[in-house]
Amino acid sequence: MISVENLSKNISGKEIIKHVDFRLRSNMITALLGMNGAGKTTTLHMLATILKPSAGRVVMHEAVKDARKEIGFLPQHPTFHGWMSAREYVTMAGELGGLSRGDANVRADEVLMQTGLERSAAQRISEFSGGMKQRLGIAQAIIHRPKLLLLDEPVSSLDPQGRKDVISLLSELKKKTTILYSTHILHDAEQIADDVLMMHKGKIVAFERLDELMQQSSNRTKFTVHAEELLDDWGVKLQKRYPDWTIHVRESKADIEGPIEGVEMQAKVMESLVENRVAIRSLIAGEGSLDELFREVIKRV
Repeated sequence: MISVENLSKNISGKEIIKHVDFRLRSNMITALLGMNGAGKTTTLHMLATILKPSAGRVVMHEAVKDARKEIGFLPQHPTFHGWMSAREYVTMAGELGGLSRGDANVRADEVLMQTGLERSAAQRISEFSGGMKQRLGIAQAIIHRPKLLLLDEPVSSLDPQGRKDVISLLSELKKKTTILYSTHILHDAEQIADDVLMMHKGKIVAFERLDELMQQSSNRTKFTVHAEELLDDWGVKLQKRYPDWTIHVRESKADIEGPIEGVEMQAKVMESLVENRVAIRSLIAGEGSLDELFREVIKRV
């Protein structure tokens, strides 16, 4: 569908994106993950032709006259004209995307229905909720039937039901388009993504199929400790003793992951807890998550 080759971006003399390479699979959803400042938005802006790369290139695999007409884009903070109706706004986006006025009118009704906004088509955007605006943003991004859909944090400002609605919509949209979307809500990415692209400090640190990535996580044993006290000091001691383990402490909770069998690891964790006289409420074996795997990958780079 699309390839990114040696893509780099310098801003004010600083290299923000550093020689990025990846290829998106057609009709698949790729989740772009990374901490704030990792380079996700800058990468999306270059793919959307909003920013020009300092080096490298973006290649569409199919011959097209104007790549911009094959791309739909939703920025993290879209700007809407509050005085316009939803239908007016989406129709305008369709014309800007190359549709005739007649086609844009017809297509506007289709995408408003597809995004669940058909009953609000005549309503002023200023009256929309945050979730409705997010769906409207997706509607304007798909009205011209793009082959590539780029979404920057499309669910970050939504409540759980809103996120669920958008995720369901993206699952439907991938039947006809390839989707790359950035997110910091890793649980949602775990539910919907086919591929995962992880960025850290402007570089790609992982790019794999989600099922293969999660298989790596399933080969490691996980435990969660809930204690009656703060675990920061104990976590530091445990990490020094077992440097190949991944340990993440949040106040009185510690998530621990290691490359050994469960019984052996449980014994080692309990031994350390007893040695340090840590009062615990529970020690629970758990399954791996994309969030844990992301922390592990970032820790290694």
